[in-house]
Amino acid sequence: MKIMRIATLALAMTVLSVPAMAQSAGPELIEAAVTAYNAQDIGYFQDHLAEDVVWMDEDGHFIVGKQTVLGFIGNQLNATPAATLSVANVRVGSTDDAAWATYAYTIDKGGESIEGLNTTVFRRNGEMWEVVVVHGAINAAGHH
Repeated sequence: MKIMRIATLALAMTVLSVPAMAQSAGPELIEAAVTAYNAQDIGYFQDHLAEDVVWMDEDGHFIVGKQTVLGFIGNQLNATPAATLSVANVRVGSTDDAAWATYAYTIDKGGESIEGLNTTVFRRNGEMWEVVVVHGAINAAGHH
């Protein structure tokens, strides 16, 4: 019985030592991105964007490829005044190797606010989740 308890404890410690994002995909994926955006942390995006990422922005632009998307995000992060991002109504789903999230967002650009809906699709790459698709839709009359 003592051996069984030790084996169970060892298994539990092994499972708990795996990063939460590697086990499943949940709201923490979006929370991490929001935190990075608000901290102007381009490094987070360098680490979490897939090489073949496609970002469809609110203005109808298709931004394709990691380096191009990093430039797009970098322009936002380096803006003066710094923009802040907040999200609400986060809904997530996942399979073993893919995850998705949809949420309402507000970007505050120093008094000018942009509100919309966003969908982000992730792909598992080893023990981490990479962003492969982002689609933003601005809230505008007749669009929802």
